[in-house]
Amino acid sequence: MILYIFILFLFISNVYAHSRLFLPNPVTNELCMPIYSNSQCCRNGQYDIKNIQNIWKRGDVINVEYPRNNHIGGFIRWSIVEHGNDILLDKSENVFQYNCAMTTCNGFNDNPFASDPNWEIDNGNMCKSIIKIPEYLNDGYYTIQFRIHSHGDSYNIRNLGLMDFVSCIDLEIRGGELKQKLQCPLFIYGDVVNTNKISCEFFKDVKINTCINDRTCYGWFARAPPKDIIECSSNIIDGGLLNALQRKFTNNVTKELNFEDTSHPLKNPNPVLSVDLEKIKSYSLKISTTTIPVSTTTIPVSTTIPVSTHIKKNTKKIHKIITLEINSNKFKCVEIKMKKKNNNKNIEEL
Repeated sequence: MILYIFILFLFISNVYAHSRLFLPNPVTNELCMPIYSNSQCCRNGQYDIKNIQNIWKRGDVINVEYPRNNHIGGFIRWSIVEHGNDILLDKSENVFQYNCAMTTCNGFNDNPFASDPNWEIDNGNMCKSIIKIPEYLNDGYYTIQFRIHSHGDSYNIRNLGLMDFVSCIDLEIRGGELKQKLQCPLFIYGDVVNTNKISCEFFKDVKINTCINDRTCYGWFARAPPKDIIECSSNIIDGGLLNALQRKFTNNVTKELNFEDTSHPLKNPNPVLSVDLEKIKSYSLKISTTTIPVSTTTIPVSTTIPVSTHIKKNTKKIHKIITLEINSNKFKCVEIKMKKKNNNKNIEEL
């Protein structure tokens, strides 16, 4: 009976120990899981700018802290919206920065894949990093969201992952140099597993909501950047975490992103659940199509490119532009010419 109660205590402890932001102080200290709460901030009460105490300038560098709580890997995604628009925080266009989750918070005996040194103490092992207040926003009131995702080792089960957890900060932006918004979010790579590789240790996949239930989400670990950075990688801090902690912000776009198997010293208990790195690398390929309207008649045309498209015709030719985007580079294919025949019944490619 005593053993049963002890095990039950550990289970309950882990349930309430996942992760939230501790510094700066968030709008609520409760654990917030968007997939369950249908809320991006879990705030209590109405929006009230009178309660906003954080006033920062554009370009200010802010210290942040959050607990590791025996979990391995993951990413921290930072989003920002105008105050009163929490519902928009999950939109990718509002993401301004990514960090690795396991920054300065190591495991027992400096093993990043082990439990916390004092594993039984909730919130006893803090991860430290920084965020940079976006420089493209006008003065006003905003909300920043901390979102940790793609982290694993839940309930001490190595193949089990965790759902996303979020915290929010209300702030006022006032002053500082106003600059143009860059195309890609800022990426501060590096964690306690490896500070030099442009990647982070993660669980199963590199996108938000990798796990929507931390009792049934099974996988394994690997290394890669988060999905938003794989798709758009032209805003990476040179030197990663080590330079960021020293307030050194120079962008590096010359090194290749890192994709590799985990260096976890323990064997994967279920190799079938290994990470599909080829699928994750494919996130770098974004294909879209646009058309030049020539007439009001539209004829669907099949294509080998895996996106839906329609081509508009006139009496002589059909114009079509295919845009291929790889990372931050965009390419346009040449015009496709076609002719009509048999009284508009058939279209034949030249």
